[in-house]
Amino acid sequence: QDLMDRINALSKEIAAIRTAPVCPGLSRSLKRGSAGDDVKRLQQYLASDPAVYPEALVTGTYGGLTEAAVKRWQAKYNVVLSGDPTTTGFGAVGPKTISAIAQQCRGVQGTAVSAAPYVGGLLTVAPIFGGVPLTVTVQAIVNTANVCGGASYTLDYGDGSIQSQILVPPNHCRELIKSFSHVYRQKGNFTITLSSGAHRSTATLTVQ
Repeated sequence: QDLMDRINALSKEIAAIRTAPVCPGLSRSLKRGSAGDDVKRLQQYLASDPAVYPEALVTGTYGGLTEAAVKRWQAKYNVVLSGDPTTTGFGAVGPKTISAIAQQCRGVQGTAVSAAPYVGGLLTVAPIFGGVPLTVTVQAIVNTANVCGGASYTLDYGDGSIQSQILVPPNHCRELIKSFSHVYRQKGNFTITLSSGAHRSTATLTVQ
């Protein structure tokens, strides 16, 4: 009886996941071997469609089943149809797939007047390790959801220096890529944050 109760409870959880898709709000690329809460959110989102992710396992680890589900999702929405994670991104969640997921989420969530648009953004930093002074290049890909209403982003370097601002003008209904150079003159671990409203993307670097 105990086992049956567990099975019934699990079935209800899976049903709940499938009937209530949640936008995963991804801020980094994911592939096989990735792990974390964002992987869980991705799995929950994929599990909302039984044709895409029939196993509906939410583990927080990006394994073979998740990769197969991502491939089905990419094919269903015509994001990428062939290849592999390394060459074409088939089976991996890169910027193009993140943008496509955000667009689909907008369609699922409807057009409630009180809801702020999901603007989305990605952040890459190189190098992420080095000695003082360390000069890094920060690339911000903003408006990954292709919102047309305009948006404002703030880039905080995490060292108390002046923040950078990124403005997406109205009617710019596509991604915008901006690059910045920044010099860290103190040792420590620093977190760079790209933000717009409730959206946050972060990257961490170490200066020795």
